Amino acid sequence: MATEWGATVLAAGAVGSACAGVWAIWQMAPSAQKIRRRVGHEQVKVSLLSKERSKQMMDLVPAVGGALALFFLTSLLTHATFLAFAVSFGGFMIPGWLREWQETRKLMQLSDQLNRVMGMIATSLKRGTPLEASIAQAAGAMAQPMGPVLRNLAEATSMGVTLSQAVEQVRKLPVVTASTDFQVFATEMVICHERGANVIQAFEALRQVLAARRKYRDQVRENMGQHLMQSLVIAGIGMLVLMAYAAMTEEGLGPLLASPWGQIALAVSILGNAFLIRWTHISLLRQTKRV
Repeated sequence: MATEWGATVLAAGAVGSACAGVWAIWQMAPSAQKIRRRVGHEQVKVSLLSKERSKQMMDLVPAVGGALALFFLTSLLTHATFLAFAVSFGGFMIPGWLREWQETRKLMQLSDQLNRVMGMIATSLKRGTPLEASIAQAAGAMAQPMGPVLRNLAEATSMGVTLSQAVEQVRKLPVVTASTDFQVFATEMVICHERGANVIQAFEALRQVLAARRKYRDQVRENMGQHLMQSLVIAGIGMLVLMAYAAMTEEGLGPLLASPWGQIALAVSILGNAFLIRWTHISLLRQTKRV
């Protein structure tokens, strides 16, 4: 009798434990999924933060190099250590300035090459060449930055990847991510290819739109270039006056460089003019990219 009761108690305990386990899993599963998703998001954030920090550290290398170059150059010319130290901070304005200029120049090159690419693809299509083969032919004739992008697209399609999938992969490349012209080109090419529309007519219409944008972009650059020229003239006049004063006096800039406050005033003048030119030029570049 005791054995039977013991077996019954063990069976009831096992069933109760199983039920309790199922209930706990049912209650805690959503929380576990949330925790897992949160951990995944945190890992992604940490990865992105690490990449961002690495990029910032790489950007500091030319900034520090420019600062050291300005320090030694100014110290060699003026023999004023305090002035050289103050002017050296201008080196930290150089990397962002160069990066903005390079990105804008690359986008302009991409737009110009894209116009040629559409013309080459349209000519090949008129001869009866398939679209994928036309893209491969255009890729062979293009240099940086458009050439590698088209070659990646042609290689992907030659390996059996569909055109739409290959375009989706290519349009995420850093070279063309910020190019609105390329994104529109890629979208129209895929839509026309999938729906059997006339690619030649679509490219011709897009080329007309891009030509109008380039014309308007040139007007914007011309107008903004006037502001840049004004900034250069203002900075140039200040430098000429300073050089003329140094040439007309026997002591030159000696009294100004002998005083710490004079060195501060001279450094603020130099950095202020440099910042004005930089800000005007970067505004021109960013406005050009927006058009």
